[in-house]
Amino acid sequence: MMRRDVKYLIVAVALIVGAIVLQTVFIARLNLPGAGPDLLILAVMAIGLTSSANYGAVAGFITGLLADVVPPDETLLGVTAVVLTLVGFVSGSIRDPRGMAPVQLLAYLFTTTFLAQSLYAISATFLEARVVEYSEALLTVVAISCYTTGVGLLILPQLLPAMARLRQDSSRRVSLTDPISLPESS
Repeated sequence: MMRRDVKYLIVAVALIVGAIVLQTVFIARLNLPGAGPDLLILAVMAIGLTSSANYGAVAGFITGLLADVVPPDETLLGVTAVVLTLVGFVSGSIRDPRGMAPVQLLAYLFTTTFLAQSLYAISATFLEARVVEYSEALLTVVAISCYTTGVGLLILPQLLPAMARLRQDSSRRVSLTDPISLPESS
């Protein structure tokens, strides 16, 4: 019988690979106003929310590096890895995401995606010396945040409980009826 952690790892790898393939093959070809949803952020969030800050950060780093080397990525190598590492760490830092109300999930998805996409825009300006029209960049960041939030609200309520069942630590199980608690500061 396969241990739950190994099953979780297999599902996490499949989620990352699936998100990268869908993002590069399908989402990149959609002609949506602004840009499409960021499935990589959703995959890293799901792994972070159902595991820990360390697992979330590692998943974000690996996902980001893979995304940086898959064409047609236009960012500097490592930028996506850094941004997704932060997303995974923050997602994994939420101690008990059980019962995240739809409004909390909406706020978390939008805020996290908005900040991550803003980091991409800032890195394009400062690290890659690209000329960025700020009003256009803001519209793109908001569009991606809205699309990602919408897709996340459809996918995460079904995905999180399924992934949490695979985790051996029952304290990380996700339910949509219990309240969420944030990490305590030391």
